[in-house]
Amino acid sequence: MEMSTALPSWQDSKLGTMKRAALWLVQVVGEGNVFTKAQLREAFPDVAQIDRRMRDLRDFGWKIDTKREDIDLDASEQRYAQRGEPVWEPGRGTRPKSAITVNQRRELLAAYNHKCGSCGAPPPGRHLCRLGGHSSARRGQA
Repeated sequence: MEMSTALPSWQDSKLGTMKRAALWLVQVVGEGNVFTKAQLREAFPDVAQIDRRMRDLRDFGWKIDTKREDIDLDASEQRYAQRGEPVWEPGRGTRPKSAITVNQRRELLAAYNHKCGSCGAPPPGRHLCRLGGHSSARRGQA
């Protein structure tokens, strides 16, 4: 059974902005080519933080050079240097949640009697653990 290799359109509003930006790079700009911030904003006129969504692609292996990496570029230019993960594919392009939820935080605070589990300081006090001041005996206490 052969799967279709056709890419979704970068203009598909059902896709998230970062996924659409990746597809725009592939379908419009082309690997190795230069684009300007103005062209990016023109392509995504209703997206307030399109620059940020474009930068987010770097977390998925996309190489997008700026003047910092390529001195031949102007300040307003970027180069789509290398494609990364196909973030538009189902199950891709999403980061696992690293932050705890509000409920998890509340449960953890309650479990530790609303005190730091390392130094015993109540929030928002100055924690010895943040200052590197725990002794090994203190750390071993429950």
